Amino acid sequence: MDRTFAILLLLAVLTCFVAPKVPTVTFTNGVKAPAIAFGTGTFWHKKESDKNINRTLVEAIKTAIHEGYYHIDTGDDYFTEKEVGIAIKESEVPREKLFITTKLDKFLSDPRKGLETSLKNLQLDYVDMYLIHSPFFNKTTHGIEIEQVWKIMESQYNQNLTRVIGVSNFRIKDIIRVLKIAKVHPEVNQLEFHPYVQSTDLQAFAKENKIFLQAYSPLAPIVYKKDGPVNESLQRIAENHKTTQAQVLLAWTEAKYNMVITTSGKKHHMKEALDSYDLRLSKSETNEIDSEGSKLLYREFWKDQFKNWP
Repeated sequence: MDRTFAILLLLAVLTCFVAPKVPTVTFTNGVKAPAIAFGTGTFWHKKESDKNINRTLVEAIKTAIHEGYYHIDTGDDYFTEKEVGIAIKESEVPREKLFITTKLDKFLSDPRKGLETSLKNLQLDYVDMYLIHSPFFNKTTHGIEIEQVWKIMESQYNQNLTRVIGVSNFRIKDIIRVLKIAKVHPEVNQLEFHPYVQSTDLQAFAKENKIFLQAYSPLAPIVYKKDGPVNESLQRIAENHKTTQAQVLLAWTEAKYNMVITTSGKKHHMKEALDSYDLRLSKSETNEIDSEGSKLLYREFWKDQFKNWP
């Protein structure tokens, strides 16, 4: 075999393993998004007072992109948008290949300034998806209501500053408020989702109203609640499939939600999450995780708000 041809063939084979095929979802407006996203919240979250660039995060995002994560999730109150912007530029991956999500929280009282600031931090002309980070605000707390914020986001959508708009942490009653006045369809509701927060009523509502569900913190049972009732089942199912508990949780989540957000600073964990799409759980395994998870209601984020907000 010609040496040059052999080298080219080897490179072609290796390339197949660099960027695994990630499923995509298609929103009602035709925009497509990778089904799995690399998150820059949770343990990457910075304090507002920390003005230093976290180079560890920048390198992690670049690694994630090169591993095949073309969907990056951030938010204005994570204070990691600048790191995302730097990583995008340094990755040298064409902008049109990437799907960038950010969320409005810090600038709720002035959503126009919020997106303007996010775009500046990200060094972008537009984001692919812009979400209201939570419904836990009103005229008294922030001088603005959900309906007013949504109308401003619709104008940002119409100005091509974002390709998709949606919400996060919204309950059914919060989404109904948006649907009543929306001229631009809310495409996504990003939620904490794992066996201890299954939100089956919200799943049915979202499906009926053509709203995509995006899960964050899917690994909570093995990260934050290792003594929970589902863990024994996860361990046994993982052993049966010769895989990890993380992949079992991700496969379970992917079968129920349209999209998922995961994160890590370690390359092998990034690859592990991408490979979870190859794992198929049986109906009995899925039902077992459902059943064991339903024995405990455990939420890691927005605990007080979900308990006490009307």
